[in-house]
Amino acid sequence: MTDSLTARLFPATLAQFVVESDQQQFIATSGGCAWLLVQLEPQQAELRAGLLAMEQADSTTLQPSLSVLGYDTVIHDVGPMFGATGAALSRPTFDAVVLRRLIERQPQFALPLRKRAGDAYADRISVGRARNKDVVLREESVSKFHAWFEMDEAGRFYLADAGSANGTRVAGRLLPPRELSPVAMGALIEFGAVRAALCPSEVFWRAFHPTA
Repeated sequence: MTDSLTARLFPATLAQFVVESDQQQFIATSGGCAWLLVQLEPQQAELRAGLLAMEQADSTTLQPSLSVLGYDTVIHDVGPMFGATGAALSRPTFDAVVLRRLIERQPQFALPLRKRAGDAYADRISVGRARNKDVVLREESVSKFHAWFEMDEAGRFYLADAGSANGTRVAGRLLPPRELSPVAMGALIEFGAVRAALCPSEVFWRAFHPTA
């Protein structure tokens, strides 16, 4: 079962590390951060390539290696995108069992939700298509500066849309521009046509160690 999960989690180096490490080692190495799981749809090859390029750049620096894309944001109708995966992510309980089912259903790319060098706002984790964002999503429905995360002192995450062309949704609800809204672990997040979810390090590790 673990082999089938690792084959569907990217980057491959992370999949190997989470399997080989114990929980304490994994959390310590990752800094105990939350992870942003980005769903890899077959038609989003550019998104996958961009995420892999960013991960490879991280092996030496914290700077993404992508340039600002040379095309305009394409306006998408994202209304019909809710399906079985969205329903699973919207469940009030997000544990290792739910995460395993999610990865089995759809390949995921895992990104540590953290600050990167080059972004101007120290208190925000920015999301967008531009190369200077903390999370770079190379997809035509994602604006150059699409949204941002903030975290309070209790470790709760909040998300705001940055006035993007295609909007940001949490559990199906369209976020008002530039207003922080709470986002629960496991809730379906949509940046334009890109689906994602937040996952704690503990749940991430336990999904690959079900007998621990």
